[in-house]
Amino acid sequence: MWNDRDDIEVIEAYVEDRLNMADKAAFELRLDSDAALAELLSNYRHTRREIVEHHEDERVKRLLNAVEQRANGAGAAWWRWAAAAILLIGIGAATWWLLQPISLPALAEEFAVEETPLPVFMSASENPNVILDEAMQAYGMGDFATSLDRLAQLPASDTTLFFTGLAQMKLGHDPSTALGHVAEQQDSPFHSKAQYQLLIQALRNDNSALAHRLWSDQISDEAHPYHDRLDAIAARLEWKH
Repeated sequence: MWNDRDDIEVIEAYVEDRLNMADKAAFELRLDSDAALAELLSNYRHTRREIVEHHEDERVKRLLNAVEQRANGAGAAWWRWAAAAILLIGIGAATWWLLQPISLPALAEEFAVEETPLPVFMSASENPNVILDEAMQAYGMGDFATSLDRLAQLPASDTTLFFTGLAQMKLGHDPSTALGHVAEQQDSPFHSKAQYQLLIQALRNDNSALAHRLWSDQISDEAHPYHDRLDAIAARLEWKH
C-alpha cells in the first residue's frame, strides 16, 4: 500500500510509464476508488503540462530555477518536489512561496560552520598556557561567556581574536571588530575562516550588500576551506563572479 509521501513518486512514475505491469494495474485500480488520488494525478498532469508548455515565460523560468536549486541537483526528483508543493498548497501559493526572496538569516543558519576549538595544552613551552586551555575548554563545552572572559585575559593575537569573535557570535554580540582584525591578517591560518564567519554574520543581519562584498573577496580563493559553501551560497542567491 502506498502512503501519502509515496503518492507523488508513484504518480510521476505512472505519468512517465515507468511502473511495471503489476504496479500499474494496482495504481489504476486504486484510482477507481480513490477520488483524492485521482485529483492529485489530474493536478500533476496539468501542472507539468503547463510548466513544460510555458517554460519560456520568465516567471515560470524563475520558478523552475528555484525548484532545481532547492532540490540540490537531485535530477528528476525536482519534479516530485515541485509537484508536491503545488499539489499540497496550490499552484498559486506554491509559486508565490518559491518566488519569494530567499531569507538571508535562514541561509546563514544553513551554511554556518561550527569551528572546532583548539586542543588544550597547546603550548610547547615548559609552562602551558592554562588560560588559553581554559578558554578552549569552555568554548568546546558551549560556555561562551567563560571562554570570552578567559580570552580577554590574553594578549591579542589572531588566535584569541578569532575565538573571541566566534564566542561573541554565539552570544549574539557583534563580532565584526575581532573577526575583522583577523580577516586583515593575510598570513594568519584563521584569515579565510574569519572572512567566512563575517559573511555568515552579514547574512544573519540580513545585510545583502555587505554579504555580497565579503563573498566577492573570498570566492576567487580556490584554496578557501569553505569554497564549496561559497559556491552553494552563490547558487542560491544567483551571485556571479
